[in-house]
Amino acid sequence: MAFASVDPADGPRRDRGPTSPPVPAGPLAPAKRPLDVLVAHPEQSGRDVLYRLLDRCAGFTVVAVAGTEIAASDAVDRLRPAIVVIDDRMPNWALLARHARVVLLTGETDISRLGAILSGPASAYLTWNHFEPVDLLGAVRAVGDGLAWLCPVAASAAAAAMRGSELR
Repeated sequence: MAFASVDPADGPRRDRGPTSPPVPAGPLAPAKRPLDVLVAHPEQSGRDVLYRLLDRCAGFTVVAVAGTEIAASDAVDRLRPAIVVIDDRMPNWALLARHARVVLLTGETDISRLGAILSGPASAYLTWNHFEPVDLLGAVRAVGDGLAWLCPVAASAAAAAMRGSELR
């Protein structure tokens, strides 16, 4: 087998420029401004963990942290955050969904009771001890983009509820 000789002058013409638009150098500017987030949890330790996680992440600004239903409601009325990350032990959490998209954190793992919670107005559902921090960040981002989000336990409950309704 013989190889043809290659003359570098016959190679690509570097003086003609690229055939496609150049890719910008350096970091790209964020597509959107950071999402304003309210954190509401009945326990100080829960508020601290959620605040630290969300406030350190690019794309989110924690505008308030609330430990009671009244404080959460007042903060939503005053600050109008895009998203409320709230524990379901906060009374009347569903009322906040009238003014902001809700990411609901729950300790419920019973499929039938979780199925009932899923019929609520939250946009995302995460079950404590069944998600990683990156899952919470993904849920908040998804909700900020107008999508819904379910952790695997909540997805199982949703599937069970759907199968149950098909049997009726």
